[in-house]
Amino acid sequence: MDSVKTLDKVGDDLIDRIRTTQDWTLSAIDRLSRALSGISPNLKLALPVDLHRVREFAESVFRFRQRLVENQREVALKFLEAIEKNIAPARKAA
Repeated sequence: MDSVKTLDKVGDDLIDRIRTTQDWTLSAIDRLSRALSGISPNLKLALPVDLHRVREFAESVFRFRQRLVENQREVALKFLEAIEKNIAPARKAA
């Protein structure tokens, strides 16, 4: 297995483990919130923040992060293209 395939496999395995942990956490939160609502369905918790606004903020941050990563990907690939186009042919000729 070459190094790129190995790196991809390691990345996939890591993401799978992270996703498993996230799924466990979300399941626990879901069970806990259902249990609490079952104990006292009329309980109105005053949250210190508006969850809708927190969701909007989180979505905005992830949209930005996605655009930033895509930009960095484009720059890295263009950087490599410039090297391949301008330096690699000179090495072959030498």
